[in-house]
Amino acid sequence: MADYNALKTELTTDPTSLGYAGKSDSEAAAAMNAAVVTSTRPVPIDEVQSLAFRRGVALNLQAAANGTDPTGVALGKTVLSLFASRLSVIYTDDPATEQLLGGLVQAGIMTQADSDATVALANVNTPRSVVVFGSIVTEADIHAARNI
Repeated sequence: MADYNALKTELTTDPTSLGYAGKSDSEAAAAMNAAVVTSTRPVPIDEVQSLAFRRGVALNLQAAANGTDPTGVALGKTVLSLFASRLSVIYTDDPATEQLLGGLVQAGIMTQADSDATVALANVNTPRSVVVFGSIVTEADIHAARNI
């Protein structure tokens, strides 16, 4: 259910300095719908695996797992085991995941760009209106909230 009180608070306090006070209802709605809030989500393993295949990292993982460098072998086998596991998601902000990605870059199994692309899978951009109000807002929603 739409929370007009939360919307009124957003319009009154303007915590992200979008300038609601000087805008018409239509302009305020457009500003709130255009502003985004970035959050992170758990990343499904199949998305990570798909990215690894598309970027050529999967071949590097297999080569490392079958290689002679102990670090490469350990890293390659770890990620390949993760792909084959029953785990459904990874958390890219988890220190163990950060360390693993750093190790893969340092070992030359993936590039920093590959690591960054993996971390970016977790980013979700949501319109500010959805965060505050639960949906995209309309001019009528702004008008109603301002008149509570």
